[in-house]
Amino acid sequence: MTDTKSDWGFSVRNFDDHETQQFLRGILIQDSCVPFLGAGFTRGEKARHKAVPGGGEWMEIMRQQIKKSPVTEKPSDEELKNFNFQELSDIYFRDKIVSLETIKSDVNNCFTHVKIDNESKLNFLSVNWPYIYTLNIDDGIERAIDGVKVLPYREFSRYEQRRYVYKLHGDAEDVMTAANHDDLRVIFGRGDYINSLNTNKYLISGLINDFCEKNIIFIGCSLTDELDIAYALANPEFTNKDINTARIFITQEPLNSYADKKKLKSYGITDVIITDYSNFYDFVASVAHTEEHQLPAIESFQYVNNNESFNGKNFASYLLQSGWNQERNPGAVSVPRVVEQRVLARINEPLIVIWGRRFSGKSTILFRIAEKIRTRKRYLIHSKKSMSIRAFNDIFKIKDSLIAIDSGSIHFNQLKSISQKTDILRENNTTIVLTVSRADLNAFGSDFEEEAIQLQSRLFGNEIQDINKLLDTQGLQRWDGRDSILDNIFSLAKSPIVRQIRLC
Repeated sequence: MTDTKSDWGFSVRNFDDHETQQFLRGILIQDSCVPFLGAGFTRGEKARHKAVPGGGEWMEIMRQQIKKSPVTEKPSDEELKNFNFQELSDIYFRDKIVSLETIKSDVNNCFTHVKIDNESKLNFLSVNWPYIYTLNIDDGIERAIDGVKVLPYREFSRYEQRRYVYKLHGDAEDVMTAANHDDLRVIFGRGDYINSLNTNKYLISGLINDFCEKNIIFIGCSLTDELDIAYALANPEFTNKDINTARIFITQEPLNSYADKKKLKSYGITDVIITDYSNFYDFVASVAHTEEHQLPAIESFQYVNNNESFNGKNFASYLLQSGWNQERNPGAVSVPRVVEQRVLARINEPLIVIWGRRFSGKSTILFRIAEKIRTRKRYLIHSKKSMSIRAFNDIFKIKDSLIAIDSGSIHFNQLKSISQKTDILRENNTTIVLTVSRADLNAFGSDFEEEAIQLQSRLFGNEIQDINKLLDTQGLQRWDGRDSILDNIFSLAKSPIVRQIRLC
């Protein structure tokens, strides 16, 4: 059974629940899903001379080497028992108690020439992920996928024809060439973590962006020490609460510890899924490789985020609807509408209808809603396009999707057909968000007007404040809340400043 979000801010889901698998499918069939793999992913796989150790096993190796060291000034056996992973790593890698030769030998034996033989893991890695983040220093993942490794501290640029593995904690092969202890570019100790946040700007900047824009799946990650970089990035300044991305933590163990729940909350985790790892890997591969969700007619309407940055010319073009490309996302040049929250609150319903007059912002609100829903595959049919019969029929076949349909892109009888097939949409875990005129509300029956959401043709309250902030950046006259959106547009169109902006 899936727990609803509690005060901890995340849902606990059982993988075997149908609802959980629907949720995962909706995320996996998009291109916005990125795996984040911890040390647990390659644990037990065969390395050059040993098996890849887990965190506890590696701690024991470090303890034994510190004990064996002939150096006089070192921790006692009792002290070694009490050090956590990061503290022990600082001593092992940085304090020059363990010789550089010994460190290289341990790393070579345990973390190089790793061959992943587990079939379920290989199935998971065979998915065409855009790239993979890993906390592992071993080479198992990049060897399994013939991937290009990207290391900390180095600037890089991706080549789209190859798959990339972003190694946040460094690489075992780098250890083999280290000239001294200070040259060991692996990130295990507390000092290493702090230093990496200051100097590892290339990978960290990408990770910050992905935490905001992508659905992240954490697999094999320890809650004790491994996710400290993730913890740093969970800072509110790096997240946008209005964007519905998911941070999914996969674990085999039930959540019983208060400390674990607190850490998950601090990492910004949205969903915890309890499952056998092998079952999860096989499920992910089966979803990714199936062709069931590929319906060519509807695929041409797949949502693409082509959001342009804010500038005066774009703003004026959008505001006056003159020269504005209707396929572009107006998110940066538009303002949030009050009804957006009402739509988002109902986003799991099969059908949401928004009605309004011309120039009420119906097209814009569809883009804004589609942009916020990152946990389902998205389609957007704007008013300048019409759907073929085949594409329309595909609506009732696709699963785990959000379909935004703008006013005028489908005819009255098709609206009626949608209203009669909400049970199919519900079964497929698909939501349709429609914008229509008031007259077209009749397609949904006489009682539907109360359920439909009205989008006013005027701006109110915070909407006016937000549009005035944008107008102020261009030195334009302020919005008149007494007038309609259309009247304000006519008034602004007369401004010589607008004419000058459009000529730039």
